[in-house]
Amino acid sequence: MENTDERYDEGGNELSKCENHLAGNDCAVREASNVIALVSDSSKAGKYSLTLWYLKHINSTVAVGTSDKDENEIKVLGISARDGNEVHDNEQLLVTSSTLISYVVHSYCFVFVIDISPSTFTVDGTTSCTPHSKIINQLRRCLEGFFVEGNFLPANKFSPEIFITICFYSPFIAYDEDRVILQGYLLTKKNIGSVLNYVQEQFALFSNRLCWTIQPHLSRWNQERKKLRQRAGDLLPENFFRQQSHVADGFRDSILTSQMTFRADSADEGFINSEWSLMFMLRAGLIGLQLLSDTSQPNIVLITDAVCNVTDVYALQKLMTQLRNRSIACSVVQIQEDCSTDTVFGHFSSPELFTFLAKGTSGVYIPDEATADGVLDLIQSRLFLCKNLQLVDTGSDYIKDLIHHVNPEFIEPYTCGIVRRVHYSMEYESCLEYFLRLRLYEGFILRDLKVLKKGEDQSIFVELSLPWKQQVTIGYKICAVCDDHAKRAKLKITVICEAQYGTIRDLLSDRSSLNTTKQTFSDAYRRTIFELLEKDRMLIHVHSFNSLPDLFHLPPGVLKEKSLFRYVVKENEVVLAISTRELEGLCSQNVAVANFVEFWRIISELDEKYWQSWSQVYTFRIILTHDHPLPPRLFLFEEPNVRVTSQLALIVFYDVLAQMSTFSLVHGQTYVNDDGCNIPKSFYIIKLCLETQLAVIKLAFLDGLTVAFRNEVIREFQEKLNSLFIERNCFFTKMLEFAEVGDDCTTITETMQLPALTIIDRPLEIMLARYEKIPLTLNRIIRLEKTGTNRDLILHNSLAKYFCCRRYIWYLKKAFPLSSSVSRSYADYILHTILQRRLNEGFHIVYGDNGIVSLVKHVDGTEHQLHCGSALLQYIIFPPTAIRPIRIMNQRFEKVPPSPKVVRLRRAEAKKSVPGEDSTLKADVDLQLMTEMWSEPLFVTDPQLVSWSGVIQKQVKTFLPVSFD
Repeated sequence: MENTDERYDEGGNELSKCENHLAGNDCAVREASNVIALVSDSSKAGKYSLTLWYLKHINSTVAVGTSDKDENEIKVLGISARDGNEVHDNEQLLVTSSTLISYVVHSYCFVFVIDISPSTFTVDGTTSCTPHSKIINQLRRCLEGFFVEGNFLPANKFSPEIFITICFYSPFIAYDEDRVILQGYLLTKKNIGSVLNYVQEQFALFSNRLCWTIQPHLSRWNQERKKLRQRAGDLLPENFFRQQSHVADGFRDSILTSQMTFRADSADEGFINSEWSLMFMLRAGLIGLQLLSDTSQPNIVLITDAVCNVTDVYALQKLMTQLRNRSIACSVVQIQEDCSTDTVFGHFSSPELFTFLAKGTSGVYIPDEATADGVLDLIQSRLFLCKNLQLVDTGSDYIKDLIHHVNPEFIEPYTCGIVRRVHYSMEYESCLEYFLRLRLYEGFILRDLKVLKKGEDQSIFVELSLPWKQQVTIGYKICAVCDDHAKRAKLKITVICEAQYGTIRDLLSDRSSLNTTKQTFSDAYRRTIFELLEKDRMLIHVHSFNSLPDLFHLPPGVLKEKSLFRYVVKENEVVLAISTRELEGLCSQNVAVANFVEFWRIISELDEKYWQSWSQVYTFRIILTHDHPLPPRLFLFEEPNVRVTSQLALIVFYDVLAQMSTFSLVHGQTYVNDDGCNIPKSFYIIKLCLETQLAVIKLAFLDGLTVAFRNEVIREFQEKLNSLFIERNCFFTKMLEFAEVGDDCTTITETMQLPALTIIDRPLEIMLARYEKIPLTLNRIIRLEKTGTNRDLILHNSLAKYFCCRRYIWYLKKAFPLSSSVSRSYADYILHTILQRRLNEGFHIVYGDNGIVSLVKHVDGTEHQLHCGSALLQYIIFPPTAIRPIRIMNQRFEKVPPSPKVVRLRRAEAKKSVPGEDSTLKADVDLQLMTEMWSEPLFVTDPQLVSWSGVIQKQVKTFLPVSFD
C-alpha cells in the first residue's frame, strides 16, 4: 500500500481554452466561484448531464443565460465571481476546476416524515420542554422558507413547483390510525397557512389518540418495572415490548377455548426498537416518493429528535444504496439539542449518523440550535432546492464543535487523523462517459475534475468520492488519455480508501479480527469493493456488443422464434441452460455461435437490480384481461386448482413481444432488440416479470441510444399494447313478447372485442396488497404472525401504514334459531355477485388464487378531486370462513375518539373471527364474509372532504354492497 498524495502528471499544465481569448483583450476574465444551472431532467440522468456539461465547459467562459439545446437544455441562471464583486449582465466568467457547480430543477417532491416516538415526549432539561412541542414550528420553518422574498435566485428566473407529502411515524406498528395526512399537495405561498393549520390539527389528533392507546401498555410497563426493581436493582430494558412472553397471531387454544376471552399482548402492539426506527421512517418516505411524479427531484425530510441509530452495517449499506439509486436527497431537521451535557432519561441523539446520511445523499443536516430571543429564523430554501455537483462537507463544523464540547482531546484525531491508501488499480479500454454514468448512479460524488495537457497529449482526470460510513470514504480516480469523453480510450482506474489509520488497518487487512464488529465492517467493505469490480467488468462486457459481428448478428442456424436459454432445476437450484440440444450442437461445431451464446448468457445471468447501473430503465405496468367465464366455486379455498387465468391475453401479449424484438433470450421473460442499423451501436433489453394477471415490462436502454430513439420505442410499445384485443363469446337471454308457452325466451351468442390488457400508470408491483391466505387476526390489518417470510410481513405492514385501508366483515347468520346455516355455495354466490359489481364499476382482477381475489381500479385525479393525480384503488375479497364467538374485553376509554381502522360489523355484537391454521368449513356453522378496501392518501385539506363520515365515506360505499351504519 502506498500514499496517493501525488497527482497524475504533475508536470502537465492545466489546459486553458480561454488563452486565445485573453490574448486579444486588455481586461482579464474573472474566475467564477459558483455557477448555478437549471437542469431540465430532474431524474438521476440530470446530474450525469450536468457533469458532461461541466467537462465540456471547464477552462472556458460562460455567462448568465448560456443555454445549449444539445445538452438537455442546461441553462445558466446565476454566477458569482471569485473576487466577491458583482457580476454584470452578459459578463463572461471563467469556469475552472475549483468552481462550485450547483443546479436546480423545475419541480421538487418532498416527503416530510415527522417522528412521534416516545423519546420525543421526554422532558429536555436544557430547554425545559419536550421535543414533541417543536415539531410544528420546525415544519413551519421549512415550508415558509421555500417562499421567502430575495432567495438565492430571483423569482422571474426560478419559480419551481413544490409537491409535499406529510406523514407521521410512530414505533407502535399496530396503532390503527392513518399516518399519511397529505400526499402530493402543490404548495404555494397562498396555501401555506391552511396547510400548517390542517397539519397541526391532525398532529394533535394523532398524538392524543396515540397517548390514550398506549396508556394500558404504560400501566403494564410500570407494573413490570416495579417487579424488576424488586428482583434486581436494574432498570427495565429498552426492548421490553419484545421480551414479554407472548404468542404470535393465531389461536392460543389453551387460553381461548377455556376462557373464550381476547387478551391484548405485546405482539398485538408491535413495538419497533430504536435501532430500526430510522429504517422504517425512510421506508415510508421511499413509498411516498414512488407514488409521486418521477420527473421531480425527490427529497425526504426527517423531522426527528435523532434518538436512533443503525448498528447493522449491512442494513445501513442497503439503505444508502436504495436512496442513491433513486437520487433521493435525505435531509434531517433535528428537534432536540445535543445531549452532551445532561442526560435526557437515557436518550442520546446520533448527529454523526444523520450528518453522514445527509452528506452521502446530497441532503442537509439542520441541528436544533437555540437563539437568544427564542425565535428561530426560517430555513433557507437554497439548502433544500439547490444541489451541489461536487462534494461539500456541510455538517463537519457542527460535529467538530460537538466533539470539542464533549472532549477536546478527540478533535485532533477526528480532523487530522485521516489517511488515504490505494486499494487497487486497474486499466480498461472504454469510454469515460460510461464509467462516469455508472459511478454517479451508484451515489459517487464529484470531488475533482481537471483537463491536463503535456505537449501534444491531453488527458482528463476525474476523482469521485463515495461516503461509505462515518469517517470512511471510498475514492475512485479515473485518468483518461484522450481529449473527448465520448471516445474509446485507455482508462486508468484507482480505488482509494480514506479513513483514520486504525480503521484502514482493519478494513484492508487480510487477517480475521477477533472483534466481531470490526470483522463485520471489514466483510461489508470487501463486499462493496467486490461489487465495484463486478460492475466495471459487466460494463466493459456490455459495451463490447458491437466489437465483433458474432455478438450482434444472429448466427446461421439459430432461429429467431426459438429462445436461446431456459431455466431448469438442478440440485434444488434454478440455473440457466441452453434451450435446445440442437443449439448445444451448434455451439460445439461453430465458434461464432458459441461466442454469440456465451456473450448473451453472461447478460442473462446478471441480476436485474444491477441493470440500472449500466442502462436507463423505463417500466410499463399492465393487467392482463382474465379469461371468461370465471371458474365456479372460485371463493372456496378448499378447491386447489381453481384460479383466475389470462391465457388468451397472454398468447397475444407474447406474440407482440416477439414481433418487437430481434431474438429472445428466455421465452416469456427476456427479449433483445437493437437500434436497427446494419452495424448497431447499441441495444435494449425487454424484461418481463409476470405475477398472475400483473405483468411488469422493463425496457433497459443501453448508453449510446439517443433520447429521440428511446421515446420512439416507448411510444411504439404503448401503441402496440393498446391495440391488442381478444375475442370473447357472450351469451344473452332475450325474452320474446308474443310467444307460446315454453318458447318465451331465446339465447343469443355474440362475439365481442375486448382489450387484451390495461396499462396502469402506478407502481403496482410495490403498491399491491398481497394475501396468500386468510389473515390469522381479523381485528387489524397489520400482520405480526411469525409464519411467512419476514420481508413479506415488513412490506405488508409498511403499505398498511401508508395507505388508507379498511376491512369489512359480514355475518351470515341463521334466519331462525332452528333453521339450517347458510351453505358455502350461497356464500360463494354472494361473493361472485360482489365480484361482478366491482368488475362492472371498472375494477380489474390482478390476483385470483386460494379463494382470494384482488382487484384494482385506476382513478383519474379529476374524477373525485381527492387525489393529486391518478390514483389506485384496491379491493380484496376473501373466501367465507367460520365464525368463532370470542368475548372481547373492553379496554377502551370513552374519551378516546374512535379509530378509523376498527373493524366495522353489520351488528353491534362483540364477536370476532380468528380462523385457525387447520380450520375447515362445516355445514353446521355460521359463516362470515370479509373484504378490504385500500386507497391512496388524499391531497385535500378540507375537513369536510377528509372526514370518513362525509364525502369519502360516501365514495367508499359506492364500492361496497351494503351499508354499515
